[in-house]
Amino acid sequence: MNEREIQLIEGIINTADRRMHNRCIQLLFHGHDTAQRDERARYKKNDYVVALEGAVRTCFSGRHYQGMFSETYMVFESLFVTYLEHLNPEKLREIDDLKNWLFVAACRFCNGNRKRINELLCIDIDDSTSEYDDSLKAKDQDNNDDSKDNDDIEVPDDITEPEDTSGWAASVLESYINKINNGYYRDLIRAIKLEDVPVETMAEDYGKSVDDIYRDYSRAWDKLLQVSLTDIRTRGKSLFKKYETDMDDRQAALLNQFFFSGQDLSAIALSKGMKRDDLEKAIIKEYKVLLKTAKRESEIEEKEKRKDAREQRQAEKEQKKPAKW
Repeated sequence: MNEREIQLIEGIINTADRRMHNRCIQLLFHGHDTAQRDERARYKKNDYVVALEGAVRTCFSGRHYQGMFSETYMVFESLFVTYLEHLNPEKLREIDDLKNWLFVAACRFCNGNRKRINELLCIDIDDSTSEYDDSLKAKDQDNNDDSKDNDDIEVPDDITEPEDTSGWAASVLESYINKINNGYYRDLIRAIKLEDVPVETMAEDYGKSVDDIYRDYSRAWDKLLQVSLTDIRTRGKSLFKKYETDMDDRQAALLNQFFFSGQDLSAIALSKGMKRDDLEKAIIKEYKVLLKTAKRESEIEEKEKRKDAREQRQAEKEQKKPAKW
């Protein structure tokens, strides 16, 4: 590896330095952000991004994934970042050709975790590997010829969730924060959400009241949800399916169209005679209702579980009491 690649790998290994770690994750999966301070992120792809995107396109190129590359790549990123963070650091430091290693490792990872990725994408395929294996094996073999280290890549058949996924969550959050046009909103989310800066401190820094900061933060968070709708559309499907019947018909109809119509948001907006920006805001409004509904129902379910547990313990105590004659 060259000096730049060594720094990149060390940044990925060093999860203690979250700012540097997240920066390296961004460079690896998206590239360099060339946008100005008050613009949405505009990424200039590097060789590593091209390699990873190429692997995902190779493994998920069938009809089931048409028009879903962004969603598929985001799901892949969420799992592959966790995998990289849990690899033996020395294994990463021994990589010779990083671009080639990433392509081969990502291809093997995608095949090994295809079922998991399909589940997150809400794609149901009876035999999801046979359709793609031939082309993948050919490309995999071509890359193996170029790098002797590829045989040492260890990719688990089914990755398991780590106990602490806050690192990946922070890196994904940072990537979406960069897409927000308003620099003040970006600063608020980074300070309050990522750096745990007290709201009172933010109010003093900006010469505003605490209520003003709370209100601005709420607006900033709505904007963050708006720029992350692609990810929400993928990851929120199962949540919506679970709590759809707890929402009113109007709310459910809009979210059902958003999650399952397969239409581009611009097309949905056109069909409703709305501007896309207004449609996105309407979706976010109903999505927040879904989140509140899910939280409320989860709390009720948890309360019922605790009640059942108490009754079970009480019943067991009664059974252990000696019989009265």
